[in-house]
Amino acid sequence: MDIQIKLVLMGGLISLISTLAIIFLQHELAMRKTTTELKQHPFKVVYDKQTEFIDKLSPIIDELNSYITTIDVWLGEKSQEAPERVKQALENSRCVTEFYELTNKYQIYLPENLLREANELHTELMFLKNNANMEKTYKSINMLFSFQNTIRAHLGIDKLSEEFRNALSMRKR
Repeated sequence: MDIQIKLVLMGGLISLISTLAIIFLQHELAMRKTTTELKQHPFKVVYDKQTEFIDKLSPIIDELNSYITTIDVWLGEKSQEAPERVKQALENSRCVTEFYELTNKYQIYLPENLLREANELHTELMFLKNNANMEKTYKSINMLFSFQNTIRAHLGIDKLSEEFRNALSMRKR
């Protein structure tokens, strides 16, 4: 009986040591996982915010393209209603304001070159809004394409807009 008690105590001690070892190992692994997640968290937040920015920017880019193109078309028109249509197109600048507000909202999450180009594009669009002419529309549309290409470069996509514009344009400058 003396041996049986010793064996039971030995089995209990082995179980206790193995349970403590497993608890310690689980704690160490959980701490490593938490440390890794804490290191990656800021990058994930920035990535998520940049993705959110680009998702919200896509329809505004289309509106900006339409805004600039409409002004360009009516500036090139020689009819009597053209000046009035240019004025109406210039007044429809809500997309410029939305673009400015969106870039300001996400500015802390954007790379420096993307933010710089966004600010330069907004400035050029304001110049276009205040004094529209063909030269400013060309400059604005080129800056818009450049901005889109900067976004694509940031995302890892090739420069497409400029190549499409060059391939499809009828008018040579």
